[in-house]
Amino acid sequence: MSVGRAAPQNKLEGSYLDRILLHLKVRDPDDRVLKTYLDSWFAYSRGGRMLEECGRPQWMNRGDLEADPDRCDEVHAISFAAAEARRRGDVRNLVRDHSIPKGAIVKELKSRKWSDRTDLREFLKLWFTVTIILQSEHRALGRSALMPRPCSDDILRRDPTVRFDRYRRGRVDIPIRLLPLAAATWPSLDGVEVLQRGE
Repeated sequence: MSVGRAAPQNKLEGSYLDRILLHLKVRDPDDRVLKTYLDSWFAYSRGGRMLEECGRPQWMNRGDLEADPDRCDEVHAISFAAAEARRRGDVRNLVRDHSIPKGAIVKELKSRKWSDRTDLREFLKLWFTVTIILQSEHRALGRSALMPRPCSDDILRRDPTVRFDRYRRGRVDIPIRLLPLAAATWPSLDGVEVLQRGE
């Protein structure tokens, strides 16, 4: 990204934090709008290929990864199976997934009191983590019991991939092993341990 686009990107990242804060303050009941704000905040906070040429946020909806597979590099992690499919050039079945479902993030946002952008940004950096997995893995996650107990900041600091971790420990026999792509943005990855779980 050019230097000229960095400042507008930073302003827009901050503006979406403000929109989220206002949404929570007025207790807007439309969670769909809040989820849209979260997706846009993530795109502006990451920059790069998460922004379209015109500067609009890229949400990685159906077909977006197929159109530009390098967008995979902008998220936090990719499953080993998805990474192998991408290496082969088979990107049709790649999908975006959240380590913590957006519904759970919204619920947590509404349960807390927010003082300013800084608090909200730190929360989102911890809770709003995005991965690339295969559609088959995505369907399996949807069928399994994902969050048997409430998540917390402490749990996420220890294991940002907690959703997949619990899935792997469950009854479904399709392990999702994750390869971190942006380790510096994760609170903790415990090195190789994250990659080996579920084998």
